[in-house]
Amino acid sequence: MSKKVTTLLKVLLWVLMITSAVLMVLLMSNLSDPITEQGEQYIDLGLNWAYALLAVVTGSAVLFSIRNLFLSGKKALYTIAGLVALAAIFGIAWVMGSDALPVFHGADKLIAEGTLTASVAHVTDMLLNTTYILMGLAVVSIVLSSTSRMWR
Repeated sequence: MSKKVTTLLKVLLWVLMITSAVLMVLLMSNLSDPITEQGEQYIDLGLNWAYALLAVVTGSAVLFSIRNLFLSGKKALYTIAGLVALAAIFGIAWVMGSDALPVFHGADKLIAEGTLTASVAHVTDMLLNTTYILMGLAVVSIVLSSTSRMWR
C-alpha cells in the first residue's frame, strides 16, 4: 500500500479507537441499578456503535478479499481458503449454538414483546460462539507468531 493509504488507515484506526473508548466511558458512567431510561439510551448507543464497527470490519474484509482475488492468482487461493475457513467457523458456531431462551434481567419483557424468540436466541448464541472462536484463534496466532522465532 502507498504511504498515503497507510497514513489514512492509521488515522482512521485512532479515530475509531478514541470514539469507542469515549462511548465505553459514557456507557459505564451512566449505568445504574435499576437501569434508567438514560442508561438504556447509552446501551442502545453502544450497541449501534458495535453494529457499525462490525459492518465496517466485515465490509473491509470482504472488499480486500475480493480485491486480492483479482490481483494475483496465488493470492486468490489464499483468499478463497480464508473465506472457506470463515464459513467453516460460522458453521461450527451455528452447530454449537442453542435456541434455548436465555435468562437475564429484562428477558421476560423481551420474550413477551416477541423480540426474543428461539431463532433470535440461536443466532445470538452463534454470533457469541463465533466471537469466542475468533478470539481464541487470535490469541493462538499471537502466541505462535511470538514464539515462532524460537523454533527456527
